[in-house]
Amino acid sequence: MSIAKKLLLITLLVTGLSVAITIALTWSAASDALHGLEGKRVIDSVEREASILQSTIDMVKSDLSMLADGGARYMIEENTEPSVDGLQKVADQLDIMMRERHAYRQVRMLLDSATGTHRVLVSLRNDNVVHTMVDPPVANWNFESLLAEKQGLRNFNEQTRNLSDETSGERVLFVSLPVRGKDRNVIGAIAVVVAIDQVFRTLGKTHDGIAYWIADSAGQYLYQSRPETSGSHTQKAANAIRDFKLAHTWDQVLSGAKPQLIMEFPAIATMLGIRRAPLNVGEGNEIENVLVVGGVISLAELEIKAAALQKQLAISVASIGLLMLLTLFVSTGRLLRPIDVLIKAANRIASGDKNIVIPANNNDEIGTLSRAMTRMAEKLRLAGKDSEQSALGQMASMIAHDLRNALSSVKMNLQILDEHHRKEGDMQIENCEIALGQVRYMETILNDMLTYARPGTAEFDWVDLGDLLRAASVSLLPEITGKSVEVRMEGEEKLPTIMADRNKLLQLFQNVLGNAIYAVPEWGHITIRTRCLLHESQPSVEIRFDDDGPGIPPQIADKVFDPFFTTSARGTGLGLAIVQRIVAQHRGQVYLDSERDHGTTVVVVLPLTQEGTDDLPQSEELS
Repeated sequence: MSIAKKLLLITLLVTGLSVAITIALTWSAASDALHGLEGKRVIDSVEREASILQSTIDMVKSDLSMLADGGARYMIEENTEPSVDGLQKVADQLDIMMRERHAYRQVRMLLDSATGTHRVLVSLRNDNVVHTMVDPPVANWNFESLLAEKQGLRNFNEQTRNLSDETSGERVLFVSLPVRGKDRNVIGAIAVVVAIDQVFRTLGKTHDGIAYWIADSAGQYLYQSRPETSGSHTQKAANAIRDFKLAHTWDQVLSGAKPQLIMEFPAIATMLGIRRAPLNVGEGNEIENVLVVGGVISLAELEIKAAALQKQLAISVASIGLLMLLTLFVSTGRLLRPIDVLIKAANRIASGDKNIVIPANNNDEIGTLSRAMTRMAEKLRLAGKDSEQSALGQMASMIAHDLRNALSSVKMNLQILDEHHRKEGDMQIENCEIALGQVRYMETILNDMLTYARPGTAEFDWVDLGDLLRAASVSLLPEITGKSVEVRMEGEEKLPTIMADRNKLLQLFQNVLGNAIYAVPEWGHITIRTRCLLHESQPSVEIRFDDDGPGIPPQIADKVFDPFFTTSARGTGLGLAIVQRIVAQHRGQVYLDSERDHGTTVVVVLPLTQEGTDDLPQSEELS
């Protein structure tokens, strides 16, 4: 299969997979987002209702505190008898408060003076009529027993007007406060009985499609509202724990470990939000004085909206994907067709056909490259009488001269195209990256061939060998990390400075390391070992590049330094030939030590100085 077909097939597969994943993620994300927003709305609404409930309880306690302060101020002082006017003022305040607070069933105030006078104020509500009485005929009423009465949720007997712990009767909230005199001694008590159903009628009145309920610590409903919209879940039983299967979480909500929860019931398309609402009455924070506020909403309409949104998003994503595939198919065909012509022409040249003319009807980069290849074939034909290496050297020179400008133009335009597609965020980026990679690969080939064809003279200077090895490793960091290869250095802690051409040595180390990285498997190891020695009676340094790759077979080991010899499908086979030439320019030695299946070692020996150089490295560098 050709590269063009592989590229197109891979692109089609990646595009199709990306579209499918995008649709799946969009489908899930749209549903999750809508459910999350609806859940937040339910929780916020329930939290609002719980805050209103607690504010109502605080209002009750505030009313009692006001009456307690009035009773202490107007009635009992030192050893004097209570003032009739003061008593009447407190009674008037109590009567006004009872008429304004329709939820209050009964308010009792018991006061004792320092002289032992016992005074009682009672306000009762019968059939929504308030009766406030001063000193009614009662027996065995004292403020100590009133304060000792258990506060919080109680049952109230309408007939006897008494509180009880029985399950029968009206559910009420009982709250009491002491009345203190000027010396802060307790001189009385005030208590109120509040009808729960009257308090809760102000809750859940917003038209938001949520059905609210309030339950006590045992899960029994104290109040249930209904929204205007239909379809919400209706409680058929009298217990929230059984209705919503909250047995495992109810105690955590009451204790405050999980003060609020949001739950979904897909079987009945319902969402439930609950929140803890302590009454803050009595001693401590007893569980029996903790209410739970719940909000229930139907998800049927939400599911319809989510399905419609998901369908729209899926159609949009699929349409964009199809358009991208069509555009890619057309553009890939137009781009790869002339490249196929060039590949066929290059193969003919490689097989020895020098009499070739490549059509160059276009004035773009491909046309320039075609004309350059035609000139290259013509010059190769003229140079056919020379030796093979001379002919290949001339070919390398011509390629570098004629193709570099064309490749630069191609590269520049591809970079502009890549930047454009990155801004647009479309999937053409991958094609641009593939094309840029091919251009960079062609540039590498040209550089290798040019280096071999025109080696140039060495410019010697003192260079730090350790810095050069590190620089070579850093320059190949993308290849090292791409295969997760470990490169480590062993040997001399400080390498000597040597007289050498810095750029040529850097290219030498890059070529050797590049071959080693290509040879080792993923997670392979490359070790650079260095030592100072005497080589041919001259102070020298030895650098060994050991890898754990598959090694080189003995039958080809003596050919690896030959120009254009390679076992790889990519590359020119000039890397080690260039290494050998650079080492020769430095009057050194390079050789191969390899065993099949035991890795490869490339050994480079370089003299510390060159002939005619008076400066020598310091003695400690040779140690």
